[in-house]
Amino acid sequence: FLVQTFVITSGSMEDTLLVGDMLMVNRAAIGSPVPFTGLRIPGYSEPRRLDVIVFDPPHEETLKLVKRLIGLPGDTLQMKNRVLYINGVEQDEPYVKHSDVPDETHPWMAWQRDHLAPGVDR
Repeated sequence: FLVQTFVITSGSMEDTLLVGDMLMVNRAAIGSPVPFTGLRIPGYSEPRRLDVIVFDPPHEETLKLVKRLIGLPGDTLQMKNRVLYINGVEQDEPYVKHSDVPDETHPWMAWQRDHLAPGVDR
């Protein structure tokens, strides 16, 4: 529960991580659950914006997601015309590549609606 390895299985972070890349994750850095106890060891660090993190999404028990941390507690995030705004400030995201494929809503992503603030356009 202190160090864990993961193999990247999707291309969602291509050019940062490639399918087949292996990660070693220091689970102790921000705290880690102690297996079979319900307890959590305290971490020695705090997550920072732009960190690459591994987490358990609330909609799928056995899935692990590897994503870039963009929002922190208290932040307001907004996407407008493919531009990210954090607390009203346009962000430069050199790691993002846009394509001409329009955004789509996929049923697999419906779980995210439960985590939007009230009144947010869904």
